[in-house]
Amino acid sequence: MESNLEARSRDTFGKNAARRTRAAGWIPAVVYGGHAQGERPVGHPISVDPKALYRILHSDSGVNTLIGLKVDDAEGPTRVLVREYQLDPVTHALLHADFYRVAMDKLLTVTVPIVLRGEAQGVKLQGGVVDFVSRDIEVECLPADIPDEIVVDFSGTSGQVAQALNATLPITKSYTMYALKCLLNPAIPNNEGAFLPVRVEVPEGSILNARWPAPTWGRTIIIHYIPEVIFFALADAVPDKVIGGSGSIPLWYGNMAGQRRDGRPFLTVIAHQGGLGATAAHDGVSCLSFPGNVSNIPVEIAESDAPVVYIANTTTQPGQTDELGLAEHVRTVLHHLGGRGLDVALLNADAPPAELREHYSAQGLRYLEPTENELGAIRALGVDPVLAPLIDTWSGPRRLWEKLDTIRHDADRVGDALVALVRERRRPRIEVVR
Repeated sequence: MESNLEARSRDTFGKNAARRTRAAGWIPAVVYGGHAQGERPVGHPISVDPKALYRILHSDSGVNTLIGLKVDDAEGPTRVLVREYQLDPVTHALLHADFYRVAMDKLLTVTVPIVLRGEAQGVKLQGGVVDFVSRDIEVECLPADIPDEIVVDFSGTSGQVAQALNATLPITKSYTMYALKCLLNPAIPNNEGAFLPVRVEVPEGSILNARWPAPTWGRTIIIHYIPEVIFFALADAVPDKVIGGSGSIPLWYGNMAGQRRDGRPFLTVIAHQGGLGATAAHDGVSCLSFPGNVSNIPVEIAESDAPVVYIANTTTQPGQTDELGLAEHVRTVLHHLGGRGLDVALLNADAPPAELREHYSAQGLRYLEPTENELGAIRALGVDPVLAPLIDTWSGPRRLWEKLDTIRHDADRVGDALVALVRERRRPRIEVVR
C-alpha cells in the first residue's frame, strides 16, 4: 500500500524552533538515506503535516506503508518508510518523525504486525485470557511488495470426489496455518491473534473445501499434502527454513485384528512413517513423522520375521523380584508386551560356581535355576525356552558404584546365542487378510 505526504524543507533547529513548527500545525521530521556508499549518512530536515502522517500510521499497513514524500516543489515524490516517531506521553500527539529513503529494486526487511480483531469466544464466554506474545513477523521483500497480510490461495484445486478423501475448510485452514507457523515462527503460541494476518482462500466444492454430502473419513490422506505444497511454493523465498519431502505422506496404517490368548478379540492400528525431511543444515530424523504427530512404528518391525526374544534375568533382586522364578519373569514380560508378544525366552545354561551363588545368596540374591519345572511352566505360556551359556566368566564378587553387582551377561556369548537363534528359526510373517 502506498500513500502520499506533503513536506517542507526546514532550516531552523533546536527546541524553540521545534515548538514554533508545532504551533504552526506541522511537526519536525528528518529524512535519512540516499548518500553514496562509504559516506556518512546525513539527514535532510523537513516538517510534515501530523494529521496526514497520523492517518498513515493508523492505516492497515501502518509503519510499513510506502510513502511518496513530496518536499516543497520537487518534480516527483521520494519513496520513504517511517523509521520511527515520537508521541507526547500525555496527549499522544505526534511530536517528531524520522523517515528513510528506499530503493525500489533492493530487498529490505520489514516487520508485519499481527493485529487482534474481535473477541475470542474463550474470552467472551469462559473468562479466558488471550496470550498475545508475538505481535509481528519479519518479512523480506521489495518495497512495493510489503504485505498487509499473507494470502494462501488454493485456486485450481480439484473438485470433491465420491471417495472418502475430501477435507472441509476448517481442517484445510488448520494445516495451512501449521505449515506457515513451522516456517515463519514456530515458537508463537497457538491462538486466534497469531493467525489473523493469514487469509486462506479455497474454492467451494473442491477436495479441500467439500460440501455435504461429500464423504470425509479419509481426509488426512489429502490434507497431509498441504504443508508439502506450501513448502514447495516458499522454497525459493525461505530456503534455509523449508524442509525436504518427508516420508510420511500419504499417511498409511496397518490394521491388525485377531484373538488374545484368553480368547478376547483385539483390533489395533499401526502407523508407519518414513521420517522427517532434511533441512538446509541437517539430515532428516528417521524416527519422527511429519506433518502428522502419530507414533511412528517402522514398517520393518511389522514385516520382521525375526523371533521376539526375552533374555532372562540371572538372579532375583532384593525387594523387587524376591519371589519370582523364571516362568514368572516370562509371564510378566508377556503381560506388558500384549498380543502375540514373545517367541523365545533365552536362559543361561552355564551355572556359576557354588561359592558365587552362596555369596550372592547371603546378599539376598537368588540365582534363577532353569529347572525342568520352570522350563515346563514357560512352555505352558506358549514361549519356547532356549538354553545357552550367557554369563561372563569372572570368578569373584564385585561392587559397581556402591551398588551390588549381580551375575552379569557376557556380550559376546549373548550375541552368539542370538545369531544362532536367527539362523535356526524365523518368525512367521504376518498374513494379510483382504
